Amino acid sequence: MLSRVADSLFWMARYYERAENTARLIDVNMNMMLDMGHVVGDAGSSAPYWNPIIRITSPFDDFRARYPRTTQETAIDWLTFGEDNPNSILNCIARARDNARAMRGTISSEMWEQINTTYLRMKDSDSSDIRREGAHAYFRRIRMASQMFQGLVQTTMLRDEGWQWIQIGEYLERADATTRLVDIKYHILLPSLDEVGGPIDNVQWIAVLKSCSAYEAYQRRYVAKITPSRVAEFLVLDRTFPRAVRFCFDQMHWALRSIGVEHGALGEGAPEIVASHVRRMLDETTMTGIIEFGLHQYMTRLQQFCVEISGKITNTYFQGAMRHAA
Repeated sequence: MLSRVADSLFWMARYYERAENTARLIDVNMNMMLDMGHVVGDAGSSAPYWNPIIRITSPFDDFRARYPRTTQETAIDWLTFGEDNPNSILNCIARARDNARAMRGTISSEMWEQINTTYLRMKDSDSSDIRREGAHAYFRRIRMASQMFQGLVQTTMLRDEGWQWIQIGEYLERADATTRLVDIKYHILLPSLDEVGGPIDNVQWIAVLKSCSAYEAYQRRYVAKITPSRVAEFLVLDRTFPRAVRFCFDQMHWALRSIGVEHGALGEGAPEIVASHVRRMLDETTMTGIIEFGLHQYMTRLQQFCVEISGKITNTYFQGAMRHAA
């Protein structure tokens, strides 16, 4: 497969997954604030709830240069439509579409029609459409569009190298997003010590699960009440949940190894080697060990591995292709 085609498939998947993750964060954050209305109050500032989301998804200094104050309205506009925000939902879908258009002959016509329709609908909407349609319905529609696209990938593509590059891009982006979500809850939204395990803490951890569509799956796995360590364990170490970090690295490793065998690229410095190392590391650890190491430090370490794998993929397979910025 030509490097430019592989590069476009990889980044198409990453950008569409990134758009979905941001839509999830916005929707769940708004619901969490509604659930905590009795705590925040009408006079409470929304900045503590939106600033962490902005920080993990986009350049915060650029947001502050555009908007002097953080309000729910400015945060949603920046995260959804921000022209100066490279990771706004609109910009991510536009980049995914650009990559899809670059290799129309590789993807199915259904995939192209779906991504093009989503882009055109987003391009013609603004904040007034969110108010008119309702935030929950609006962002749910974006999530469903992404999930429909993923379904079309699974049902209309050959299980060849192109499909594998889409899997790698999707799961790499998803692993990074999950680590950032767990980190933001633990490191930035951590309540005071007397609130740990209390109503505010529980509402926030439930929001974390819902943002990953993991609430019901968690309840089936852990019958007991929600606790920070169990939520983190589920989202980081579970082998069967599709948005858990461990599951994502399993899928990445399998696809990278298949491509590496095909291209004879399994030697030192190959991205498959890094993915294999992370899998062993996750295999050999427990939640107790992660907490002793430092949850924030461990999530940062996993994010660095995601960056390293992305860089090695580019150096190994995409030389000569147009470079993209993560």
